[in-house]
Amino acid sequence: MRSYVEAATRHDNVTRTARLLERIVPDARLHARFVNTLARMEYVGVRKMLKSRRAERLDLDGIQHILDEAVHTLRLKKAAAALDAGAGAVRTFATNDTLAGDSDAIAASAAASGAGEP
Repeated sequence: MRSYVEAATRHDNVTRTARLLERIVPDARLHARFVNTLARMEYVGVRKMLKSRRAERLDLDGIQHILDEAVHTLRLKKAAAALDAGAGAVRTFATNDTLAGDSDAIAASAAASGAGEP
C-alpha cells in the first residue's frame, strides 16, 4: 500500500490538480461553484442509486448508502453557499452555478490573478 500511495503522489495529476486548485480557491465565486460541482456529483449519484434499485431488492444497507450520499450532497451544498456568501451564484445545480464545462471562467480568473497555464 505504501508503494501505491508514493506512486500516486508522484503522478502528473497531482501537480495538475494542485495548479487547478491554486486558480480556483482564491476566487470566492469559482471556489463556491467548484464545491457546488462536487455537491452536484453527489446528487447525481443519489439519483442514479434511486433510479437503479428496485424496491424488491432495496435493503437497509442500500437505503443507508443512499442516505449517506444525500448527506454528502447537503454538506457540500451548504459549504458552497457559505463560500458564496449570499451572492446567489450557487442556488441550483444548473450549469451557471457549477463549473460544468466552464474552463473559460477558470482561465479568466487565472489571467486576472496573473497565474500561468495549467
